[in-house]
Amino acid sequence: GYREDLIAAAEYFAEEDGSCPEPASITAVELRGFLSALHEAGFAKTSIARKLASLRSFYKYGQREGWAASNPAKALRNPRKGRSLPHFLTTEEIGKLLSAPPAGSPMGLRDRAMLETMYSAGLRVSELVGLSDGDVDLPQGVLLVRGKGRKERISPLGSYATRALIAWRKVRVVAKGESAGRETPVFTNRFGTRLTTRSVGRMLEKYLAETALDQRTSPHTLRHSFATHLLDRGADI
Repeated sequence: GYREDLIAAAEYFAEEDGSCPEPASITAVELRGFLSALHEAGFAKTSIARKLASLRSFYKYGQREGWAASNPAKALRNPRKGRSLPHFLTTEEIGKLLSAPPAGSPMGLRDRAMLETMYSAGLRVSELVGLSDGDVDLPQGVLLVRGKGRKERISPLGSYATRALIAWRKVRVVAKGESAGRETPVFTNRFGTRLTTRSVGRMLEKYLAETALDQRTSPHTLRHSFATHLLDRGADI
């Protein structure tokens, strides 16, 4: 269990920063971000408390061994009781949602590519609509993502998302008078201009109604679900 907890933390930091940083360089604020991600992913408070205890023990060991100057986990409190947790989708529900957009129309191909990319890379909606062609490396299966505060990170793309993006690019419309280039929006509307976050929200509402999935689901739910499934995979290693 101790090993699984540390793997979960390592995978979280690797996803946030593009590679796992040296443990001694991680701050209490960054560890608090990891705990917040666990809350958002729907982990039980007992599981979160156990992971925090594992981190405290890990850094206490590091202090004894001389590679950690302090214990950043020591100042963090265990999760409070009674806090409600966000909604997230199961793997089966995710599969149902991702297969909802029709593959026989350009907009259906676009919507499938958006959902696959958002889930596969764990993107916020603002990060999704902000993607340009220069941010996408399909041969390597990675994205350059600009998050809050323009902080950049590298996020991996799964094979389904990569294939969906390739299919969408073949039919994508670029705004009149413009040619495709590094600054071309990855996801465009019918007129070839960049989508808005509200457009993504309306798209999701449409497919939720068609698939009869929980209406509490929001674009951010895919990010919660990504974190849940990512951490579950870490626990299985």
